[in-house]
Formats: sequence, C-alpha cells, structure tokens
Amino acid sequence: MSAQVAAPQDRDWWMPHAMLAAFVVLVAAILRIVLGWSAPLHVWIVLAGLALGVLAGHAAWTGVRRASMRCWRDAAFAGAFALALASMAAAMVLAGAARGSRDGVFLDAPLDDGGVR
Repeated sequence: MSAQVAAPQDRDWWMPHAMLAAFVVLVAAILRIVLGWSAPLHVWIVLAGLALGVLAGHAAWTGVRRASMRCWRDAAFAGAFALALASMAAAMVLAGAARGSRDGVFLDAPLDDGGVR
C-alpha cells in the first residue's frame, strides 16, 4: 500500500517548475527562429514572463515555508531556484524587447536602409 507523502517531505516540488521553464524557453526559441512570426513570439514572451514570474513566486514561497520549518538546506535551494526563475523571466522579456521595431512593427529581418547608417 502506498502512502501519500506530506508536503514538507516532498523534495521533487521543483521538477514541474523546471520542466515548464524548459518548455517555455524551447517554444520561444522555436518562435524566434521562424521568420514572420514576431507577433506570436512577443505574445508568447509576455505570457512566458508572467508564468515564470508565478513559478518564481511559488518557489520563493516554498523557501519561506521551508525556512519557517527550519529546513535551511531546502530553503536555500528554493531561494536560489526562485532567483534563477526570476532571472530567466527577466532575460526573456528583455530579449523580446531587444528585437527592435520600427513604427510599432516588429522586425524579423534587418531593414534595407539603402546603405544609410
């Protein structure tokens, strides 16, 4: 008979977070490669940034709960993981904003300015 593990003993809570973060980054990379898909890419980056922010918040909350139970190693891991997820969310949003636009139209390829720089 299998017993259900209590939440403080669950040490694999971070695995779904890591899998979702990897999926988000993979889809963003695929959308970045496909030319002409700038609108779906930017929508995905906004949604991915929000999702990674929520995951980072949950990891931080888990760290606070573990610290309140005096599980210092688990709390430090959760804090570091929350920081990594928050950094990843910020990097995705900044990378999406760095693609550039002209007159509100996002560019997929460099513009031909006729040699003017």
